[in-house]
Amino acid sequence: MLPRKLTPAVAAERKTLDTWVPSDPERPLYTAIRAAFIEKFAGLYVLLSATTSVSSRKVGSVPHKKLPDVAAEITRLDRESTRLAEMLFPGPSLPSVARAREWAAQIGIRNWRDPSIVKFLRRILKRWRTPRGRPATLQSVGLRALELRLVDRQRWSWNALARELCNCGSLEHGFRCRENLRREVLLLTKSLRALGVKVPAEK
Repeated sequence: MLPRKLTPAVAAERKTLDTWVPSDPERPLYTAIRAAFIEKFAGLYVLLSATTSVSSRKVGSVPHKKLPDVAAEITRLDRESTRLAEMLFPGPSLPSVARAREWAAQIGIRNWRDPSIVKFLRRILKRWRTPRGRPATLQSVGLRALELRLVDRQRWSWNALARELCNCGSLEHGFRCRENLRREVLLLTKSLRALGVKVPAEK
């Protein structure tokens, strides 16, 4: 939970990120993930700033007795921001260095006049790595399937999605492919909601 006195600083940083992080109104799922990422990353940046001696003068320092709680909140926001960034920025199969370049290109050409939070985001993106666990390609397929369902559920039935997105290598994509894809979308939806993403309803 962010200290109340930091709320104005978070709002200001959120507004800055909203200008810089690429938007795409035609993609409802991306838009929802983007909103959650901006909210959490702005909070992370402000809390980190509030716990450093140089930046704390601008945003207000955190009382010493609250530092353990703030440290736990920083850890949570960093973890959740990382997971959301994995869904926002492209290239799950790219090497880390190449992916960092892709991430940076999404934000725009680097400039010394960039806001501090944008410079911080660029540095963080270069250090982020794809987490261990379920393959990023499965997550990518699930994101694409859910996005298509949200845009046009009638056109993108589970059978149509299996034919379009399944990469099992088979020429025919039947019941098993369809159910695997459906399960992936279900798991993804639960993960997104746990991260605070307001998943839009299917049309």
